[in-house]
Amino acid sequence: MNKKGLALSEILIAIVIISLAMIPSINMIFMFRNYTIHTEDVSIATHLANEKIEEYKHLDFRVLTQFDGNQENGPVVSQKNPMGFRYDSHIFNKFKRKVQIKTNHNGDKNQAMITVHVWWHEKVFDMSDLRYIKLSALKTNEKFF
Repeated sequence: MNKKGLALSEILIAIVIISLAMIPSINMIFMFRNYTIHTEDVSIATHLANEKIEEYKHLDFRVLTQFDGNQENGPVVSQKNPMGFRYDSHIFNKFKRKVQIKTNHNGDKNQAMITVHVWWHEKVFDMSDLRYIKLSALKTNEKFF
């Protein structure tokens, strides 16, 4: 018997084989997308923490000691660009930031530890999706060094 075309069953089998071969590729695309979003979030969080540390590091040491133990805690609603202008963005809505100042670091009254925590949720606002970073910097009283 001479065949001149493909049977419907052969075409369906080929479609199933191609579909099964494509599933890992599609899963990998979504996995890379999630990694990219997470990496972007870590980058933004690091920027937010570093910005707040720089803000406190540029304060006079006497002013900084007034914040000892006090915390600035809350959502991030706006940021300051390098030129000093403030801008609002929906990008920052999912981030929250807390600042802790501890003077007399390691018993030295001329040192203060500035610690910034930034946290956010990846997808759903439950504790299993909580992500965070923590940055610390040491500020010294320049008059004594």
